[in-house]
Amino acid sequence: MPCSEPASALVSQVKAWSTTEDHDSQERCMYEIMKESPTALEIRRTSLDANTTTEMTFTFTPPGLVFCKMMAQSTTTSHNATMPNDYCLLYNLMNGSGLTHEYLYKEICNDDMCPSKESAICNNEE
Repeated sequence: MPCSEPASALVSQVKAWSTTEDHDSQERCMYEIMKESPTALEIRRTSLDANTTTEMTFTFTPPGLVFCKMMAQSTTTSHNATMPNDYCLLYNLMNGSGLTHEYLYKEICNDDMCPSKESAICNNEE
């Protein structure tokens, strides 16, 4: 899949989760696109109580026409450091967009790269 397809899927998911209405989880709302280009997507997610802001960056490297290498990074500024889980915000966005179900999807994540994954319970309400 060329990189334009996962980028487009993420943009569509962010737009779907841009409001506070009709979502089954507080982790699935208040997303907004800050910057969009063919090689990167910057997203901000603000918690409903406005005490937490998470900045997410997805970078797309097109090593060929058949597949796309994506990297994601998130940083949260919070008055309550236990919520939300950065890993879950990234994972839920990827899963909601359908990208985790794509052929040859592979997540590479270890404790150094994803320190919050171990404590993550994704797809649940905050």
